Amino acid sequence: MDLSLDLDLPDPFCIVRPIPVPLSIVRPEFNVYTRSNFTEFTLSDTNDSPGFAQKLDQAGFFAQNRQVVFIVHGFLNNEKTTWLSPMKDEILKADDSTVIIVDWRNGADVPEYATAASNTQTTAAAIASFAQAVANLEKFSSDPTQLYLYCIGHSLGAQVCGQAGRKAKSPAGQQLFNRVTGLDPAGPGFAKCSDHLHIDKDSATCVDIIHTDGSLKGHALPIVHFGTLLQWGHIDFYPNGGHDQPGCLNIRNDIGFCSHEKAHDFFMTTINRPDSCAASGLCSNVTTLPDSCASNVTQKMGYYSTCHAKSASVIEGAFYLTATAAEPFC
Repeated sequence: MDLSLDLDLPDPFCIVRPIPVPLSIVRPEFNVYTRSNFTEFTLSDTNDSPGFAQKLDQAGFFAQNRQVVFIVHGFLNNEKTTWLSPMKDEILKADDSTVIIVDWRNGADVPEYATAASNTQTTAAAIASFAQAVANLEKFSSDPTQLYLYCIGHSLGAQVCGQAGRKAKSPAGQQLFNRVTGLDPAGPGFAKCSDHLHIDKDSATCVDIIHTDGSLKGHALPIVHFGTLLQWGHIDFYPNGGHDQPGCLNIRNDIGFCSHEKAHDFFMTTINRPDSCAASGLCSNVTTLPDSCASNVTQKMGYYSTCHAKSASVIEGAFYLTATAAEPFC
């Protein structure tokens, strides 16, 4: 029995939102990788972004038609979180890329969830500042079509990506991020709040989301879903209905983070499997999946959704698929 569906409770994390910690304290670390190089830098002042971008460009970290991918972890995590480096490796194997793992541990790895949720704003501002500095490099400013900006975030990291995408603008006021992928974006402190800090369609030209631990109602302890079922993207995927994933202990809606963490597991297995994880689409009601879906409209969940740079067009809507407990999941 899904007890949370019986409780439409106010979100306590929306009632009082702490003031975000300044960038001089969060000091996110940018770990920058290509197929042949690595460096890192810490950003404690957005005014330093142009200088870092220029240094990296001179060292060969940026090239025309090489995508720049930010990967952002969530609450209580840091750069050593187990899924980050494997995802970076899978992306570099699939595509010539500049991959940047953003370690915002000073804002995320803190005891209070509400504080970490607020600190998404600080980290997003840092990423947006650096993305704008990269876009202003001569090789890209002369021809913006040569730059592809992509942000992948899990949980609070998805909210970081969403906010960064909205903040990063070209001199003409246009969106800079081509794609944002939200891996089970954090629901508490975002889904039922009026300040609209959550990831949405304005975060990038194309936003795709994988929901694995969602609810449309309560986020109050002890009955917790760490994600949401709300359709926030151009494309929203709901494997197994978007909650209670196979292989997880589903007592009182999945004790621990198991279903929540399935989102990055599902996504990672698709990066070098372009024909995997077909989902049925145009679902009209996310609370009655898969009955409300049209089986004749499909697309791939994960790296090769129609948000992918090489996709001819975007198929928007909600999509359902069945995922299993063991790799490759779908």
